[in-house]
Amino acid sequence: MNRKYKIILSLLLLTITGYIVYPFQYFLQDSTYGSVSEIHVMIVKRSAHAATLLEDGRVFLTGGILKAEGIEENNSSTEFYNPATNSFSPGPEMSTKRAGHTATLLKDGNVLITGGFNNAGFLRTAELFNVHSRKFEMVNGLLSEPRAAHTATLLKDGRVLFAGGVNGGVKSNQFLDIYDPAANSISKINSLITSRTGHTATLLNDGRVLIAGGSSNWRSDVLNTCELFDPATNTISQTATLHSVRNKHAAVKLQDGRVLIIAGSNEAESIGGRYNTCELFDPKNNTFLLLKNKLTDSRFKITNAADILPNGNIIIAGDGKYVEMFDARTQKFHTIRGSVEEAWMYPTVTTLKEGKVLITGGYNGSMKPTDKAWVYKLK
Repeated sequence: MNRKYKIILSLLLLTITGYIVYPFQYFLQDSTYGSVSEIHVMIVKRSAHAATLLEDGRVFLTGGILKAEGIEENNSSTEFYNPATNSFSPGPEMSTKRAGHTATLLKDGNVLITGGFNNAGFLRTAELFNVHSRKFEMVNGLLSEPRAAHTATLLKDGRVLFAGGVNGGVKSNQFLDIYDPAANSISKINSLITSRTGHTATLLNDGRVLIAGGSSNWRSDVLNTCELFDPATNTISQTATLHSVRNKHAAVKLQDGRVLIIAGSNEAESIGGRYNTCELFDPKNNTFLLLKNKLTDSRFKITNAADILPNGNIIIAGDGKYVEMFDARTQKFHTIRGSVEEAWMYPTVTTLKEGKVLITGGYNGSMKPTDKAWVYKLK
């Protein structure tokens, strides 16, 4: 058998046994960690949109980028994903077009939409989706500055904390705003120690919020600094630093209360500098541990592309053709069977009530958003 046919046979055997060839690298697609498959397309293309799991089990998708190549175009449309029928249906229009906004499920089941940007500029407004009337209502007050790529964190007392973001200028946003559901209003309460965008904000078990990484300028100055917000006093304090500067990464709280900081980039604007490394934050001693095991793919622009499963493992998508699973017990990463076809950036990942996961949208390396969607299931 000549060399050419030996190579072809070897590749076939690797594929049959579960190995996939992916840019000069072999890795195992582990079927024990489930699989991903494509489902019905969304009603519109979306990237940098928001996905919110409603109390009835549906997913509410809002806004996003319709077109990114050339002249950017955003949208005000919404839609619902129903896991019972595995299909999408149209929802009401928001008051304005938004991408890079936040959507937060409140304790009363309504959804708070804040900030973002569109062709007219960056936004200070917020609106509330009333799940009972299926209509949007305006919120009293405005964000202290226009914000996109900020974070919104539901606190234990029902308020929502808004931190950082980009305001349309070069410098990132430094102000902390709070939404009070009792007054249906937004007001400024404090400031971050360091202005930042492309960061993450994670609610800890003790009620504090870990704000990690990002960049202090929209196009430069990636950070390894982190801060802690205390809702009891509405104050902010410095905490331990990351092992690496990280921007446009993801963060997910584990069942034991630690926080997994996932991938990201050491650059603010370009697509270079991606990481495949992760860190664990331990709130008990305020330290970061750099994990020995690494992701198969280096990833960034994945802020909303990771989530925890009922079994405690973490699913990670975005900026890679394959979806990965972090086994919280072994602290190892496993590539899930199936593919999302392209390395979509700014998709969303939402764990459903029955343990499945919905993956939607994103844009590819040519900055073309997609209307495709996928579902992960364990078996």
